[in-house]
Amino acid sequence: MAINDGANGMQKIDFLVAEAGKRRLRLIIAFLDFWAYTGGAQQMRAWYGSQDQSTFFFDDPRTKRDYRTWVRHVVQRVNLLTGLAYRDDPTIMAWELTNEGNARPEALRLAWTAEMSAYVKSLDSNHLVSSGHANVSEKLSDLTIPTLDFGTWHGYPLYYNLTVQQFDDQITEFCQLAARANKPVLLEEFGYAALIGTPPMLTPYGSMRSPAIPGALAGSCGRWRRGRTADAIPPTNTTSSISAMTEA
Repeated sequence: MAINDGANGMQKIDFLVAEAGKRRLRLIIAFLDFWAYTGGAQQMRAWYGSQDQSTFFFDDPRTKRDYRTWVRHVVQRVNLLTGLAYRDDPTIMAWELTNEGNARPEALRLAWTAEMSAYVKSLDSNHLVSSGHANVSEKLSDLTIPTLDFGTWHGYPLYYNLTVQQFDDQITEFCQLAARANKPVLLEEFGYAALIGTPPMLTPYGSMRSPAIPGALAGSCGRWRRGRTADAIPPTNTTSSISAMTEA
């Protein structure tokens, strides 16, 4: 595996981090995306000829080695614009292992998450770490992993066949799970498919933005959106002018 540190690769992330710092923003950066349209985990799997989208990347020693190589390179990189190593940069609030890493079976996902979050912590003790998983069906099952500092989940009521009220109830439920685990939980993504600005969209968005969370639980919950380095990794079996990672 080769990594592109040039102007059309990691230097774009340098720019992103530097500009965010100027604006006093804090970033949650995902190392990879699970989905093939950004390359990421599926690109790594494809390099070894596998068609298995749910298991191979998380289980094969070669892809696990490649992932560690990529993580180490990102965490230890020195930003050419700020002079700071990423692991020392306060603009980066947290790392996510992968966006929506849908490993199957669930036991494999949890084992991989525990292993790789411990690895990130071994490289960088300055930043928080989360899984980046959608965690809806699994109900934050990875929250008890000691090397994860906070939980994540992604809420799309129509995708999960939930009513707006059921989704609001789930927000409260997940706040309770967060309080029990004594860790914060972020609703990083949420969406409701409808025409922008129309009542079918405005009503659920208004509800999801301000659910009735009991005061005792409010400190355990948050609703954020994040960017990711995975956008710099080419789609499966293609090349890209902005790729940061290619087959050696």
